[in-house]
Amino acid sequence: MIRPAGVADISALLELGRAMAAEAPSYRDDTFNAERLAQLLEALIESSYGFVRVAERDGEIVGAAIAAADQHWCVDSLVAQEFALYVSPKYRGGMIAVRLVTHMVAWAKTIGCKRLLAGASTGVADSKVIDLYRSLGFENFGMSVAFTFEGA
Repeated sequence: MIRPAGVADISALLELGRAMAAEAPSYRDDTFNAERLAQLLEALIESSYGFVRVAERDGEIVGAAIAAADQHWCVDSLVAQEFALYVSPKYRGGMIAVRLVTHMVAWAKTIGCKRLLAGASTGVADSKVIDLYRSLGFENFGMSVAFTFEGA
């Protein structure tokens, strides 16, 4: 079942965030900041422009999608940005990620977004994640690169 997250779900979402950071080659060497994530989740849950949905199986939260919408920085468009899409490894390969993304797309459309930006940056099956997004109607939009500072 996919449902909106509530403040009571934040502790379970923190555990998913911790698991994602530990699994992701892109983030596992960084310090996980549970306090910062909890503040972000609470703000998004309480905001009309925030999106936090959880996937439940037998009462356990096993996946989540997190996004936010805001006015584009230089044009008159409301744009949504996916922050995280995560499914616990035990539950991958089914329809959970598809359902989470489908809910995110519906939310972005409902609030009037011109586009929903999403991507893959964890280093965990990034090409499969992009293939999933493409299978759901997403198209390439620009390109992103990152510069990592040594010792930072």
